[in-house]
Amino acid sequence: MAAENSYDSPKSVLHCEYLYLNVAYRYLLSPVFQAKKDACDFLNDFFGRITDINSNRKIHDLNPHLFFDWLQHKKVLEYLLNDTAHIEIFKRAADLLKMLCKNRLLNE
Repeated sequence: MAAENSYDSPKSVLHCEYLYLNVAYRYLLSPVFQAKKDACDFLNDFFGRITDINSNRKIHDLNPHLFFDWLQHKKVLEYLLNDTAHIEIFKRAADLLKMLCKNRLLNE
């Protein structure tokens, strides 16, 4: 069993995944359009990875419910779907919404 302060401990792995999400969030808030698109693509890919039943995820990795909680806490969906969003950002947000619906997370 991994030591609690080990780089592969459950706490460390979860912390790293939140760090990835927070970097993507910073990109999303960037005034640079390409950074916003890249952040949306990352969030879509990230969610796809954590919901892939064939991936080698461990039980302590970030799960879809924690990801959705993070989206709510950071108000990512509100930001992506605001009335000033560019059509390309909106399209990418729609992909994320579809995945959330497919995983029945928007019913919570």
